Order: sequence, then structure tokens, then C-alpha cells
Amino acid sequence: MFLLFGLSNFAFIDSFRTSYEDSFVDPFSYITLFSVVISFILLFFSHQVFKLWLRRIIIWFMPISIFLIWFGSGGNDVVAPSETEVAILLGYTLTTITLIFALIQKFYYKK
Repeated sequence: MFLLFGLSNFAFIDSFRTSYEDSFVDPFSYITLFSVVISFILLFFSHQVFKLWLRRIIIWFMPISIFLIWFGSGGNDVVAPSETEVAILLGYTLTTITLIFALIQKFYYKK
């Protein structure tokens, strides 16, 4: 009986992973990867630049990103990207914006 329950439980977890892999697991893993890259970039800048980045960039970028990933088309159309592709594109965009913002703020506060 226990073996049957264990096998059915494993099948449930496996079906959950395969059914939500494209819509949740993959975008979340790419978001985590880009968060590590952005954290590494901001490590070399002051605490004041980090606080400005939180208030001026993240406050509007994260809700828009969540909205775009959540309401993604799932890649069913030829021109519409999947949630994973949207997460990768938004990660590159946020990384680029963060790098430009941090460099501008560094030179601004240097004077």
C-alpha cells in the first residue's frame, strides 16, 4: 500500500513539473539567474546607488515584468513569444538598464 502511494505521489509531482515547466519553472529560473547577475553588478556600487535603483527602476519594472510574463501567450502563436522567452528578454533588459543606471549614478555622485 505504501509503495502504491509513493508511486502515485511521484507521478503527481512529475505531472506537476511537466505541466508547469514552461509557464512557471523556466521563467522563474531565468529570473533567478538574472537577479544574481544584477546583484553582482550592483555589488561594486555604493549603497546610495542601490537605494536609488530600488526606488526608480524596480518600483515600475517588476510589476510590468510580472504582468508581461503572467499574461504571456504561451508561445502558441508564430509571433507571440512564450513566457520563458519573455522572462529572458526582460532579464536582459533589466540588466542593461541597471548597468547604465548604475554607471550614470556613479559619475553623477562622483562630482
